[in-house]
Amino acid sequence: MNDSLPPEDRTPAIGLFNFARSYWRSSEQLRVSKPDVTHPDAPILFLFYQAIELYLKAFLRNAGYDLKQLKGISHQISKAAQAAKGEGLQLIQADFELLSLIDSYDNVIRTRYITTGAYSRPEDEELSDFCQHLDQSVGKRL
Repeated sequence: MNDSLPPEDRTPAIGLFNFARSYWRSSEQLRVSKPDVTHPDAPILFLFYQAIELYLKAFLRNAGYDLKQLKGISHQISKAAQAAKGEGLQLIQADFELLSLIDSYDNVIRTRYITTGAYSRPEDEELSDFCQHLDQSVGKRL
C-alpha cells in the first residue's frame, strides 16, 4: 500500500468490507474447530463483534462518511447501525436488540479481558446469522 496516499484513500469501503468478511469467516472457522482452550468463546465473539462493526462502517463509508465521522462513531455498534439505517441499510427491531445486547454488559470488553459476574450476551448463531445478513446487504451495496 502506498503510504503517500491520504488516509481517506487508504480506507475505502471495499477494504473495510473485506476486513469484515475476514473477521466473520475466521469466527466461523474457529467456532467449528472447537479449540481445546479455557476460554474458547472469547476470541470467537470478539471476531463476530469486530466483523459487525466493520460491516456497518463499510456501509457508512460507501454512503459518503469520512474517517472523522467514522471515528466519531467509535466502537459503538448501535450508533453505527442507527447511522447505517439512516443511510438505507435494512435493519429491523430484532437487529437493534441484538446490537444493544452487544453494547451492554461490557460484552466487547469481556472478549478481550477476564471479567467476572453474571451477564447476558448474544448467541453465536444469532451473531453468525447477522454477519451473513450484513455480508449480503452491504456486499450488494458495494
